[in-house]
Amino acid sequence: SMLKVAGTAQAAFLALGALLSAAALLIVAAGVRLAAHSRRTELGIMRLVGASHAFIRAPFILEGLGLGALAGATAAAALALLQAWLSTRLLSDLQVDLSAFLPQGMDLMLALQMTATLSLLGGLGAGIAVSTLSLAYEEEES
Repeated sequence: SMLKVAGTAQAAFLALGALLSAAALLIVAAGVRLAAHSRRTELGIMRLVGASHAFIRAPFILEGLGLGALAGATAAAALALLQAWLSTRLLSDLQVDLSAFLPQGMDLMLALQMTATLSLLGGLGAGIAVSTLSLAYEEEES
C-alpha cells in the first residue's frame, strides 16, 4: 500500500542521511587532522612551553565548528534556491501548480537548525581528529 511505500522511502532517506553524516564527520576529521599535522612543529613548541591539551585542541575544534556552520548555511541557501527554482520550473513547464505539495520557501528555523546541526557535526569531527592526534604525537615523543 501507499503507507508501506512511504515508510520504506522514509527509512531509506534516514539511512542515506546517516551515511552522509558519517561521511561528513570523517571528512572533517581528516581535514582537521591534516591541518594539525601541518602545524606539528608549532604544536610541539606549544607543548614544550607548557600549553595544556585543551589549549592546543581548542583552535582545531573551533575550526571544525566554523566549517560546519559554513556548510550548514551553504546547504540552507542551496536548498532555498533549488526549492524556488523547482517550484517556478514546475509551474511554467508542466502548467501544474504544485504549491500545495511544496513548502513555501526556506523557513528560517529550518536554516538555523541545519546550520547548528552541521556545526555540531563539524565540531564532533574535529574533536575526534584532535583526540586521536594527541595520542599519535604522545607516542612519537616517547
